Amino acid sequence: MVIQVAAHLVQHTINKLDLVRDLCAAKDSQEWSDRVFEDLCKELEFLLHQETSRTLLQLHADHTRVRTVSGSERVVDIHTAEFGERFADAVPREMSGRDFLIRYRGTTDTVTRVDPTRTYAIREPMLHPISENARVRRFRELLQGEITDASLREQGELMYVAHASYSACGLSSDGTDLLVELVRAGGPQSGLYGAKITGGGSGGTVAILGRANANPAVEAVAREYSRRSGRETYIFRGSSPGAWATDVMDVTT
Repeated sequence: MVIQVAAHLVQHTINKLDLVRDLCAAKDSQEWSDRVFEDLCKELEFLLHQETSRTLLQLHADHTRVRTVSGSERVVDIHTAEFGERFADAVPREMSGRDFLIRYRGTTDTVTRVDPTRTYAIREPMLHPISENARVRRFRELLQGEITDASLREQGELMYVAHASYSACGLSSDGTDLLVELVRAGGPQSGLYGAKITGGGSGGTVAILGRANANPAVEAVAREYSRRSGRETYIFRGSSPGAWATDVMDVTT
Protein backbone atom coordinates (compact mmCIF):
# COMPACT_ATOMS: atom_id res chain seq x y z
CA MET A 1 0.00 0.00 0.00
CA VAL A 2 2.77 2.41 0.93
CA ILE A 3 4.68 1.62 -2.25
CA GLN A 4 1.57 2.18 -4.38
CA VAL A 5 0.74 5.54 -2.79
CA ALA A 6 4.35 6.68 -2.95
CA ALA A 7 4.61 5.62 -6.60
CA HIS A 8 1.53 7.69 -7.46
CA LEU A 9 2.96 10.77 -5.76
CA VAL A 10 6.39 10.23 -7.29
CA GLN A 11 4.89 10.04 -10.78
CA HIS A 12 3.02 13.30 -10.11
CA THR A 13 6.26 15.01 -9.11
CA ILE A 14 8.13 13.53 -12.10
CA ASN A 15 5.48 15.02 -14.38
CA LYS A 16 6.16 18.38 -12.75
CA LEU A 17 9.89 17.88 -13.34
CA ASP A 18 9.28 17.26 -17.03
CA LEU A 19 7.24 20.46 -17.22
CA VAL A 20 9.93 22.46 -15.45
CA ARG A 21 12.59 21.09 -17.80
CA ASP A 22 10.69 22.55 -20.77
CA LEU A 23 10.19 25.86 -18.95
CA CYS A 24 13.88 26.01 -18.08
CA ALA A 25 14.83 25.50 -21.72
CA ALA A 26 12.47 28.31 -22.71
CA LYS A 27 13.86 30.73 -20.07
CA ASP A 28 17.45 29.80 -20.94
CA SER A 29 18.54 30.49 -17.37
CA GLN A 30 20.81 27.88 -15.80
CA GLU A 31 20.63 29.45 -12.32
CA TRP A 32 16.81 29.50 -12.35
CA SER A 33 16.78 25.96 -13.73
CA ASP A 34 19.07 24.61 -11.01
CA ARG A 35 17.08 26.27 -8.23
CA VAL A 36 13.69 25.01 -9.38
CA PHE A 37 15.03 21.54 -10.10
CA GLU A 38 16.57 21.38 -6.61
CA ASP A 39 13.28 22.44 -4.99
CA LEU A 40 11.35 19.76 -6.84
CA CYS A 41 13.92 17.10 -5.95
CA LYS A 42 13.43 18.05 -2.30
CA GLU A 43 9.68 17.73 -2.78
CA LEU A 44 10.19 14.27 -4.27
CA GLU A 45 12.38 13.24 -1.35
CA PHE A 46 9.81 14.62 1.10
CA LEU A 47 6.97 12.64 -0.49
CA LEU A 48 8.92 9.41 -0.45
CA HIS A 49 9.94 9.83 3.18
CA GLN A 50 6.50 11.01 4.24
CA GLU A 51 4.71 7.93 2.92
CA THR A 52 7.25 5.28 3.90
CA SER A 53 7.84 6.77 7.35
CA ARG A 54 4.20 6.16 8.32
CA THR A 55 4.73 2.41 8.23
CA LEU A 56 8.16 2.64 9.85
CA LEU A 57 6.78 4.78 12.67
CA GLN A 58 3.98 2.30 13.31
CA LEU A 59 6.47 -0.55 13.45
CA HIS A 60 8.61 1.48 15.84
CA ALA A 61 5.61 2.23 18.06
CA ASP A 62 4.52 -1.41 18.09
CA HIS A 63 7.87 -3.03 18.77
CA THR A 64 10.17 -0.49 20.39
CA ARG A 65 9.62 1.27 23.71
CA VAL A 66 12.21 3.32 25.55
CA ARG A 67 12.31 2.10 29.13
CA THR A 68 14.47 3.25 32.03
CA VAL A 69 16.32 0.90 34.34
CA SER A 70 13.36 1.14 36.74
CA GLY A 71 10.97 0.07 33.97
CA SER A 72 9.31 3.49 33.60
CA GLU A 73 8.56 5.06 30.21
CA ARG A 74 8.43 8.63 31.55
CA VAL A 75 11.30 10.93 30.58
CA VAL A 76 11.49 12.51 34.05
CA ASP A 77 12.12 9.07 35.58
CA ILE A 78 15.40 8.76 33.71
CA HIS A 79 18.37 9.53 35.95
CA THR A 80 20.84 12.08 34.59
CA ALA A 81 23.66 9.53 34.53
CA GLU A 82 21.44 6.99 32.80
CA PHE A 83 20.54 9.53 30.12
CA GLY A 84 24.21 10.17 29.44
CA GLU A 85 25.09 6.49 29.28
CA ARG A 86 22.10 5.10 27.35
CA PHE A 87 20.25 7.82 25.49
CA ALA A 88 22.33 10.96 24.88
CA ASP A 89 24.08 9.68 21.74
CA ALA A 90 20.73 8.64 20.23
CA VAL A 91 19.17 12.08 20.68
CA PRO A 92 20.20 14.68 18.07
CA ARG A 93 21.44 18.01 19.38
CA GLU A 94 19.11 19.79 16.98
CA MET A 95 16.76 19.05 14.08
CA SER A 96 15.21 21.09 11.30
CA GLY A 97 11.45 21.42 11.25
CA ARG A 98 11.45 19.88 7.77
CA ASP A 99 13.30 16.77 8.94
CA PHE A 100 10.98 16.45 11.91
CA LEU A 101 7.88 16.61 9.73
CA ILE A 102 9.33 14.02 7.34
CA ARG A 103 10.13 11.66 10.18
CA TYR A 104 7.22 12.20 12.58
CA ARG A 105 4.54 13.92 10.42
CA GLY A 106 3.82 16.58 13.08
CA THR A 107 2.67 16.83 16.68
CA THR A 108 -0.58 16.47 18.58
CA ASP A 109 -0.47 20.16 19.59
CA THR A 110 -3.48 21.97 18.10
CA VAL A 111 -2.19 25.46 18.94
CA THR A 112 1.38 25.60 17.63
CA ARG A 113 2.92 24.22 14.47
CA VAL A 114 6.33 22.99 13.38
CA ASP A 115 8.03 25.48 11.09
CA PRO A 116 9.88 23.51 8.36
CA THR A 117 12.36 26.38 7.86
CA ARG A 118 13.43 26.55 11.52
CA THR A 119 16.05 24.55 13.39
CA TYR A 120 14.93 23.28 16.80
CA ALA A 121 17.05 22.27 19.79
CA ILE A 122 16.33 18.66 20.77
CA ARG A 123 18.87 17.28 23.24
CA GLU A 124 18.94 20.15 25.75
CA PRO A 125 15.12 20.45 26.02
CA MET A 126 14.95 16.69 26.60
CA LEU A 127 17.73 16.73 29.20
CA HIS A 128 16.24 19.71 31.09
CA PRO A 129 13.25 17.95 32.71
CA ILE A 130 15.47 14.99 33.58
CA SER A 131 18.09 17.06 35.37
CA GLU A 132 15.46 19.46 36.76
CA ASN A 133 13.62 16.57 38.38
CA ALA A 134 16.80 15.59 40.20
CA ARG A 135 17.42 19.20 41.27
CA VAL A 136 13.88 19.60 42.61
CA ARG A 137 14.16 16.41 44.64
CA ARG A 138 17.44 17.57 46.15
CA PHE A 139 16.02 21.04 46.83
CA ARG A 140 13.10 19.44 48.68
CA GLU A 141 15.47 17.36 50.80
CA LEU A 142 17.38 20.49 51.79
CA LEU A 143 14.18 22.32 52.72
CA GLN A 144 13.14 19.43 54.97
CA GLY A 145 16.47 19.50 56.79
CA GLU A 146 18.10 22.12 58.97
CA ILE A 147 18.42 25.46 57.18
CA THR A 148 22.05 26.51 57.42
CA ASP A 149 24.31 28.77 55.43
CA ALA A 150 25.68 25.68 53.68
CA SER A 151 22.22 24.37 52.76
CA LEU A 152 21.18 27.80 51.48
CA ARG A 153 24.28 27.97 49.31
CA GLU A 154 23.50 24.55 47.84
CA GLN A 155 19.87 25.51 47.21
CA GLY A 156 21.03 28.69 45.51
CA GLU A 157 23.45 26.80 43.30
CA LEU A 158 20.65 24.43 42.29
CA MET A 159 18.63 27.47 41.20
CA TYR A 160 21.53 28.89 39.17
CA VAL A 161 22.09 25.55 37.43
CA ALA A 162 18.34 25.25 36.75
CA HIS A 163 18.34 28.68 35.14
CA ALA A 164 21.33 27.78 32.96
CA SER A 165 19.63 24.55 31.90
CA TYR A 166 16.43 26.42 31.02
CA SER A 167 18.43 29.00 29.06
CA ALA A 168 20.10 26.21 27.08
CA CYS A 169 16.60 25.27 25.86
CA GLY A 170 16.23 28.78 24.40
CA LEU A 171 13.53 29.78 26.89
CA SER A 172 15.33 32.51 28.80
CA SER A 173 15.83 36.15 27.85
CA ASP A 174 18.44 38.90 28.16
CA GLY A 175 16.40 40.51 30.94
CA THR A 176 16.06 37.43 33.12
CA ASP A 177 19.68 36.48 32.50
CA LEU A 178 20.76 39.93 33.70
CA LEU A 179 18.65 39.69 36.87
CA VAL A 180 20.15 36.30 37.72
CA GLU A 181 23.63 37.66 37.04
CA LEU A 182 23.03 40.61 39.38
CA VAL A 183 21.76 38.36 42.17
CA ARG A 184 24.81 36.13 41.83
CA ALA A 185 27.06 39.19 41.96
CA GLY A 186 25.37 40.27 45.23
CA GLY A 187 26.03 36.85 46.71
CA PRO A 188 25.49 35.37 50.17
CA GLN A 189 27.32 38.27 51.79
CA SER A 190 24.32 40.43 50.90
CA GLY A 191 21.81 37.74 51.87
CA LEU A 192 21.17 36.54 48.30
CA TYR A 193 21.78 32.85 47.63
CA GLY A 194 20.20 32.01 44.28
CA ALA A 195 17.91 33.02 41.45
CA LYS A 196 16.20 31.47 38.43
CA ILE A 197 13.61 32.29 35.82
CA THR A 198 10.09 31.25 36.75
CA GLY A 199 6.72 31.21 35.04
CA GLY A 200 6.11 30.47 31.40
CA GLY A 201 9.64 31.20 30.19
CA SER A 202 11.04 33.54 27.52
CA GLY A 203 11.32 36.41 29.98
CA GLY A 204 9.17 37.80 32.75
CA THR A 205 9.83 36.87 36.37
CA VAL A 206 12.85 35.75 38.36
CA ALA A 207 12.54 33.99 41.73
CA ILE A 208 15.21 34.94 44.28
CA LEU A 209 16.30 32.92 47.30
CA GLY A 210 17.40 35.21 50.10
CA ARG A 211 17.30 35.79 53.82
CA ALA A 212 14.44 37.74 55.40
CA ASN A 213 16.71 40.77 55.86
CA ALA A 214 17.87 40.80 52.20
CA ASN A 215 15.26 43.32 51.00
CA PRO A 216 17.87 46.12 50.55
CA ALA A 217 19.95 43.81 48.34
CA VAL A 218 16.90 42.84 46.24
CA GLU A 219 16.01 46.52 45.80
CA ALA A 220 19.61 47.23 44.75
CA VAL A 221 19.33 44.50 42.11
CA ALA A 222 16.11 46.06 40.81
CA ARG A 223 17.67 49.51 40.59
CA GLU A 224 20.76 48.25 38.78
CA TYR A 225 18.61 46.26 36.37
CA SER A 226 16.52 49.35 35.56
CA ARG A 227 19.68 51.42 35.07
CA ARG A 228 21.19 48.92 32.63
CA SER A 229 18.05 47.90 30.76
CA GLY A 230 15.93 51.04 30.88
CA ARG A 231 12.97 48.92 32.00
CA GLU A 232 10.87 49.28 35.12
CA THR A 233 10.82 46.48 37.69
CA TYR A 234 8.27 45.20 40.18
CA ILE A 235 9.20 43.28 43.30
CA PHE A 236 6.67 40.69 44.49
CA ARG A 237 6.92 40.32 48.25
CA GLY A 238 5.61 37.43 50.33
CA SER A 239 3.41 34.63 49.06
CA SER A 240 -0.16 33.45 49.34
CA PRO A 241 -1.05 30.47 51.56
CA GLY A 242 -2.19 28.62 48.43
CA ALA A 243 -3.34 25.06 48.94
CA TRP A 244 -2.45 25.26 52.63
CA ALA A 245 -5.49 27.46 53.27
CA THR A 246 -7.86 26.24 50.55
CA ASP A 247 -9.68 23.04 49.83
CA VAL A 248 -7.62 20.45 47.99
CA MET A 249 -9.07 17.72 45.78
CA ASP A 250 -7.50 14.35 46.44
CA VAL A 251 -7.59 12.35 43.21
CA THR A 252 -6.94 8.62 43.53
CA THR A 253 -6.96 5.98 40.83
